[in-house]
Amino acid sequence: MELKEKAISLSSYISLYLCFLSIITGGKEVIILLAAVFSLPYYSTIVEKCHANIFWWGLLLLMVLGAALNILVAPNGLGGVVVIIGVFSTSFFICKNFEHLDRHFLFFLLLFLVFVAYKVLYRGEDPNYIYSGRSRNFIGLVMALFNCIYSYIYYLKNGKPELVICFISLLLSLTLVGRTTMGVMAALFLFNLVARYRKNKSFLFLVGVAVFVAAYHYWDDLEQYYKMSQFGGFGLDTPRYETWEAFIKNINIGTFIWGMDVMEVAELREYQGNPHNDFLNVLARTGIGALALYIFYILSIIHYIYNKCFYFLGLLLIASFRVFFDTGIFVNVLGISFYPIIFYPILNKGKLKHFK
Repeated sequence: MELKEKAISLSSYISLYLCFLSIITGGKEVIILLAAVFSLPYYSTIVEKCHANIFWWGLLLLMVLGAALNILVAPNGLGGVVVIIGVFSTSFFICKNFEHLDRHFLFFLLLFLVFVAYKVLYRGEDPNYIYSGRSRNFIGLVMALFNCIYSYIYYLKNGKPELVICFISLLLSLTLVGRTTMGVMAALFLFNLVARYRKNKSFLFLVGVAVFVAAYHYWDDLEQYYKMSQFGGFGLDTPRYETWEAFIKNINIGTFIWGMDVMEVAELREYQGNPHNDFLNVLARTGIGALALYIFYILSIIHYIYNKCFYFLGLLLIASFRVFFDTGIFVNVLGISFYPIIFYPILNKGKLKHFK
């Protein structure tokens, strides 16, 4: 490896770890900026060697354009532009180096789980107050998305689903009392378990019976959780359907070009302009960029289906479900846990056939 390549690779690893650091510290802006700066040299590799296809470049340019135009209608500043440029480069780096990054993602995930366990289980802190200005949903979001991408990387590297870290995360998610996170982690663990032992029909039958018995036994608790949920009419969280409905009602033609200022939506001001759905939020932040992202997302699903990579498709859908109930992914460093899953089938089409 030439000196230039070593320097670029080192810069990319530094960017990745700065992303990790910004997440575990609750999103410090200075760290996010540094992560973006250190991600820039990798663009020279993308141009010279990786030859990203026109869809990827088109997505990047439209996301940046949309985020820049959004400054004209919302008080977001250049932060979104900087984050998108940095996260796209780092996500591309992840896609092209999955086989070397499993231990790095494992290190971050274990560090994050130990940190949360220390705060919640040992010190007895309320998960809603571990991070200033962020609820337990942030912890659950990180836990769910990074388990999804680690499962993805683990399968690429080892050819089988991961179970141990996923199970530990599931147990820890129960202490957060985050309904979406608990559901997603339970779904991910069961999905990995079934995929791991899909040829053992007897075992799968026992798993099915166990799930049925558990659901029947805890049905009253599950019903209570639903009533306390965002769709149940009472509880601590904002009803999701109300914020989504308010957002959709305020969409106009301009929204699909330069986005919108969510603080102008009366129903969202109460929740600091948070629509609690990043597929909607990215439309508000990037306008035309979101339309390109939706198309890219659909193309990724088509690639997974066409190549019969149903395990990867399942991981994408599970991660998407979690993204559907929160914000802070597409225009945030958390994007490094989601973008690679939708980038990989487009950027590595020739490799997909080996991982069905």
